[in-house]
Amino acid sequence: MGSVFEVQGRTMTKFAGVLALTAGLLACEAREIDVSGAAEGGGCGGVVCDVGLVCAAFEDSSQVCAAPVEIHGRVIDAASEAAIAGARVHGQDSGGSAPGAVAVSDADGRYVLSLGVPRTAAGAPAAVTVTLAAFAAGHRPFPEGLRVALPIAVGDAVFDEERGAYVVDETANTTIALVDSGAGGAKISGTVGGDAPGGTMVVAEGATSVYGLADVDGTYTLFDVPAGQVTVRGVRRGTAFVARSVEVEDEDLAGVDLAVDAMSAPGTVRGSVMLVDPGAGEATSVVLVPASLFDEELARGPVPFGLRAPEPGRAPDVAGEFVISGVPAGTYRVLAGFENDELVRDPDVSVGGTMVPEVEVKAGAEAMAGSFKVTGALAVVGPGRDGPELVTGAPVLRFASDPGADHYLVWVFDEFGVQVWISSAAKTMGGEDVMVPYAGPLTPGTYYQFRAVSVKDKEDTTALSTTEDLRGVFIAG
Repeated sequence: MGSVFEVQGRTMTKFAGVLALTAGLLACEAREIDVSGAAEGGGCGGVVCDVGLVCAAFEDSSQVCAAPVEIHGRVIDAASEAAIAGARVHGQDSGGSAPGAVAVSDADGRYVLSLGVPRTAAGAPAAVTVTLAAFAAGHRPFPEGLRVALPIAVGDAVFDEERGAYVVDETANTTIALVDSGAGGAKISGTVGGDAPGGTMVVAEGATSVYGLADVDGTYTLFDVPAGQVTVRGVRRGTAFVARSVEVEDEDLAGVDLAVDAMSAPGTVRGSVMLVDPGAGEATSVVLVPASLFDEELARGPVPFGLRAPEPGRAPDVAGEFVISGVPAGTYRVLAGFENDELVRDPDVSVGGTMVPEVEVKAGAEAMAGSFKVTGALAVVGPGRDGPELVTGAPVLRFASDPGADHYLVWVFDEFGVQVWISSAAKTMGGEDVMVPYAGPLTPGTYYQFRAVSVKDKEDTTALSTTEDLRGVFIAG
């Protein structure tokens, strides 16, 4: 007999990791159907989930068929706020994998993303977060550049009896504003092979490279691929795919499938980081970005599933040597200090070991990324120290001082990644926090983020440190 507990007043029994409702409404039945949101490998505790259920996992990693978490939102144009139909919206967990099938926005731009997130012992969604990614014709992808996907706390979802799901209602955080790309192009679609294709990054490399993500069934769509010869590649840790070379003209291309390359073993990337003046930071993480998608000006880019040290989902622990295994053949840029770990990549390009390394990985071979520096971040005091923070009126942007700096530059970006304000501040006395009154626009309900950089002085603007990518976010009340 399994353990018995209640979920929303319903008696549930867990048998070998499978959740069953005695009334039959959430019963797990073996059926010849696809599993929406199935865990990697397919199936759920040895069965296939009933229609309307998703495959989730308990915190002990055993699997369960359960009511999904639904994220409700809209996709709009950033400038006009007009609805965007046909956008593909993906959910990603902390490791970058796909906990559910892709949602496609309707004529009003609305989408419902159904996810199989981990469960507590009581069967409710665990206190985990997911982020959103979106792609649409005629628009740039999200997230991109300075536009960071903010975490959504799915543990706060409320159970909706009528929908039979835990619902995260439409908010500013689930409204995705896509920036017009100003470019057209053809659409390439196909299927990615393998046992667990969901979340695989698919890149069309050409004069201008574009990318997308595969759905849990392996299907993918790339928008706005420019005309010319392009190479379509699949990038996912632990799997090598056969690349496809295609000629893009005016017509859309379908059936550009990416088969698993059983004859090409993934490679390994090795290197090390040096912690320079780390402050409160003790360890960081290292990620790989396909070189064709790397933004030289912003020194960042999208990270394919799993190409991270330590393992996806684990807290940063790199303080010296690192190893990323299972890396598909290709050329990558190597980034460190890219999450909230009190560390950032050392921005001082006037000294050695601060440039972003590039490595070429060959099938089954080991590539050396060398050694590079990370340094202590400028600690954000507020607003947005640990997550998006609601503010009333114009906030004071506050961050820790840098002992080596005599001057600071401060920028504020809106939720579309548009710079809306810039200011500066002088050195503080006695190591006191730097406080900069914000005097830029404040639209109620809009998300903003401030970023600060410490420099030696006004004349010598060599950067010493910066605030972290995910901190400093505030919401105008």
